[in-house]
Amino acid sequence: MSAEEPNRTAAEARAAEIAAEVAETDERRAEEDVARQHEEAEQARKEEEKLSRKERKAEEKAERARAEAEQARQKALEADAAERQRAQSAAKAAAREPASGREPIPPPLSPPPQSEPALADRLPEAAQRPEVMAGAAFVGAFLLARVLKRMFD
Repeated sequence: MSAEEPNRTAAEARAAEIAAEVAETDERRAEEDVARQHEEAEQARKEEEKLSRKERKAEEKAERARAEAEQARQKALEADAAERQRAQSAAKAAAREPASGREPIPPPLSPPPQSEPALADRLPEAAQRPEVMAGAAFVGAFLLARVLKRMFD
């Protein structure tokens, strides 16, 4: 039995070496996993910053568009008021002129105030999206083509 004992201790030593190598490998894997997780977290943070910059730019663009629309609306209202003022002054001037045998020219009609929303504004919110409008136009064109084909065939 004394001859088996050095083999057993050698086998136990080899088993201990293998266990140590496995432990080192597990430690490296854990370190690599942590490094990979840190890298993914850093990439996610950078992506989040990029998306937040995009969002800020989109918000700024929308705000500029709103401001431009408001300015255009104000200019249109001012132009409409000026046109009404001119029409009223022209009507007053025409009414003050002496009658020379001809009827006074009525003031030009100003466009009626927009009391009723446009047709597109009366559609449901989902139908006002551009892709839905484009799809509807395509379907309408397709149906018109089919009707015309039936008529002329």
